[in-house]
Order: sequence, then C-alpha cells, then structure tokens
Amino acid sequence: MFTHLKRAGRRNERTEIPIQNVAMRQTYYGALNLLTQEATAMPAESGNGVNSVLFIKHLQALHPDTQLLILWDGASYHCCQEVQNYLHEINRGLEEKNWKVEVDPLVKTRDWAI
Repeated sequence: MFTHLKRAGRRNERTEIPIQNVAMRQTYYGALNLLTQEATAMPAESGNGVNSVLFIKHLQALHPDTQLLILWDGASYHCCQEVQNYLHEINRGLEEKNWKVEVDPLVKTRDWAI
C-alpha cells in the first residue's frame, strides 16, 4: 500500500500519514518531489535492499520517462548490493548524464556518530 499526497503541507503545517499499528515499530520509505511538492510513502516490514529497490521502482512508476535523483541518508540498505545491482541494470549503457535513476547518499551515517 502506498500513500500519495498531492501537495506537501505548508511550512509549519503537519501532514499526517496513517500508520498501521501504533503499538508496533514501523518502517516507511518516503519521497518528496521538490518540483511539484508531491509526497509519497510506502510502509515496509524493514529497511533493506529489496524494499529499497521496490521503492525506487515505485518512484519510477509515478514518474515514467523522468530522470530521478534520489537523495538518501547513508543507511546501509540505501546503497547495498541489491540497490547497486538494480541501478547498474537500469542505467547500463547510458552516459551518466542520461541515467534513469541516480542515488546520492546525502549524509553518511557515520558522520552523525558522536
């Protein structure tokens, strides 16, 4: 199940996404289109390579024929082998400027270590 919001909330305005069970730990993949302010979220059993690839495919389905730049944190499952394999598969033979999807780890997890 995906939640798709047509417009993200205004600054200082909370946009709520219904959760499945408030008593349980939950994982969500989410994205905000910076050009249109549309947001989408996907619940997942856990953060892992398989779910990361599923979310990339979901974003591609929402934005067909569009190059995607995904800015993710440095979580290991955002840049794991499954994700790298998928990116290599869909971008194979293309010049970097023509890649269908590019993932840029915006913040490295270890940078937050205190």
